[in-house]
Amino acid sequence: MAILNTTKFLRVRAGLGLLCLLALATTLAVKSSVFAADYSEHEIKAAYLYKFSEYVEWPKEVFPDDNAPFTIGILGTDPFGSVIDDAVKEKKAQGRSIVIKRATAPKELTECQMVFVGPSEDSQMKESLSAFEGRGVLTVGESGEFMQQGGMIRFVLVENNVRFEINVDSAHKAGLKISSQLLKLAKTVHAEGGGKE
Repeated sequence: MAILNTTKFLRVRAGLGLLCLLALATTLAVKSSVFAADYSEHEIKAAYLYKFSEYVEWPKEVFPDDNAPFTIGILGTDPFGSVIDDAVKEKKAQGRSIVIKRATAPKELTECQMVFVGPSEDSQMKESLSAFEGRGVLTVGESGEFMQQGGMIRFVLVENNVRFEINVDSAHKAGLKISSQLLKLAKTVHAEGGGKE
């Protein structure tokens, strides 16, 4: 597999393919200081959110009908601003148009397929996440206690590189199937009996 160089990576915006994600997560080790001038940390995270939709399988019943959009919710503080809107513009997830919905209360986002839980929810993380239990919602966050409270994918910075951890048990309990390809890219996979680095 040809290694994608930094120059090429910086030309790729939200439409990062699996190769780009692999390069970002492993061999490339793109530093924040390198992409800061052109791509912020949250631009990279927004691109990841979009790509997660391609490597997770949702139960069919989470969509009310065949024409329903794929909805990504932002709960609480929105660190993305227009960045995430730009990342998904004119793109599809699960063969559906993508809608971004922002809210300050979890109950307003329970019909989403993916929810990014902002840092403002730290003090009530368990309560916020419990609102999505049994609803087939992929929860993504970046707070320290996110995984322990039942979150599914957590962004982490490793030597200024954007990486992520996956809680397989939480995803399975929600009826979600995470692709083995995505699991291979994770820094850590948490499952019963411990995680693997």
